[in-house]
Amino acid sequence: MPRFSSLFTPIRQSLLERSYNPFESFDPFGPLDEERRKRRPVSLPLTAPVGPAGLAETRNRAGDVGRVEGALGRAGILGRERRRPVFDTRLETGVRDFQRRKGLRVDGLLNPGGPTIKALGRVLARPPLKGLSGAAVSANTRLVRHLMTTTADGMVPGLMAADFGTDEAGRAKTADFLSQLFGRDPARARSLRAKARGMMAADEKGLLDKLILQARLADEEDDPTPDEPEDPTPDDPGQDDPEEPPEEPEKPPYDPGHPQPGDPDDPEPEEPEEPDEPPKKPKPDCSEEEEAVAAAQSELEAAEAEQGRINEDIKEKQAALDDLKEQIASLPKQKPAEPGAIGQSFPFRLNDPRAWLLWALGQLVRPGTLNEGEDDSIRRDREKKAEELKKEIDALKEKLKSLESEADEIRQRLAGAEARLAECKSQNR
Repeated sequence: MPRFSSLFTPIRQSLLERSYNPFESFDPFGPLDEERRKRRPVSLPLTAPVGPAGLAETRNRAGDVGRVEGALGRAGILGRERRRPVFDTRLETGVRDFQRRKGLRVDGLLNPGGPTIKALGRVLARPPLKGLSGAAVSANTRLVRHLMTTTADGMVPGLMAADFGTDEAGRAKTADFLSQLFGRDPARARSLRAKARGMMAADEKGLLDKLILQARLADEEDDPTPDEPEDPTPDDPGQDDPEEPPEEPEKPPYDPGHPQPGDPDDPEPEEPEEPDEPPKKPKPDCSEEEEAVAAAQSELEAAEAEQGRINEDIKEKQAALDDLKEQIASLPKQKPAEPGAIGQSFPFRLNDPRAWLLWALGQLVRPGTLNEGEDDSIRRDREKKAEELKKEIDALKEKLKSLESEADEIRQRLAGAEARLAECKSQNR
């Protein structure tokens, strides 16, 4: 009979042939040339223009509308549910939203081979991270700006590892943060990635690198694709030469007896003097102070959320410990025999065989003797579990104490940033 592990050999070989290995480590911050070649734009052929019904050029054929709806769903602009192939308000809103994000003309129209359908094909080749919300992107941007003002990493690596281990949204947020940071400071991004990977499981490390690469590709600017011919230059054949300006008429000779405007002795009109205005005081730029406040608030929220999670763990483990203590206390205890009862150790004569026989019988029939070994085993097992729970609670309390000190430091930094922001804004008054 083959070994159980050998049954998975074909599956493992198939995955390796497809270049997928969750435990494989690679550099997600390397050049993207090879990945760009692998991810060529997706072709989305349209037979006729698709767009709002009010436009004369739109045809909105069912196949074209369904193709556009499916592409917008895969790009994360619309939901993945499919409806009737009709260009309704929902679909028009999605097209306009996509055009707005890509800096295209916002008209809701998709022409065959036009700029909107080409941009959509490029996005499908580099899909965005699943679960990434706009709020998470904004929070990452604020945190990256804050890290540019300091060399201390603080709680960032631990929070990254914690977010990555929660759910799909947390994994997407972590990968987007490292992608944004790499655009500002590649060395810092590599350092934080290494620290976060040290707190992750082996399969999470490979997944993190894969998501970072996907985030970098999704964040890349689209290559400009001119869809309209450039304006012809003046040197192109067939262009008319610009007309020469007409010659100015000659002025008559200067005659003192017949003054004319512009004569040498014609005094120039004096321009009225404008009153001197006091120079305007430039308004100070408080953007750095605002970013510092936002970054400190984001760190404080994350620290307080981690404290709340640890407090919940402590409560659960303390309740389990109390329950174990009650179970231990409820176990039956051996009671001492009453004076004169059978089974009590009592003095007797060594040469009295009847006394020996009665004492031996009393030890066998003593209440609780038969279950005493089993009860002791249960007691020892529960006492061991209670000791382990107590150690876990003590470790969580130590971690909570460390988090509280870090949160206090963040609050002090936040108070200082808010004071600097208030002082900066007071200069505008």
